Amino acid sequence: CIAPEWQNTGYGKQVLNAAELYVRKSNPAIRQYSMWVLNVRHELIQYYVRRGYHLTEEVAEYPVDANVGQPLQALYLVRLVKQLIR
Repeated sequence: CIAPEWQNTGYGKQVLNAAELYVRKSNPAIRQYSMWVLNVRHELIQYYVRRGYHLTEEVAEYPVDANVGQPLQALYLVRLVKQLIR
């Protein structure tokens, strides 16, 4: 969600921290964060791993029916999770 020219400035970390804090405060029963990332976004996956997320073995098809365009290469989504410690 951070424009390329603003990446590596700390804004992404602030957005992720704010989103996680919002979820913790608005729904204390949540025990796990989960997200789906394109398989080819290796740098993004590693960013989330550094933020405490773990890559799972779950995959999902690329949503071509969601009007997001036809991929030029084999794309799929991978699931990352982060367990909350209470």
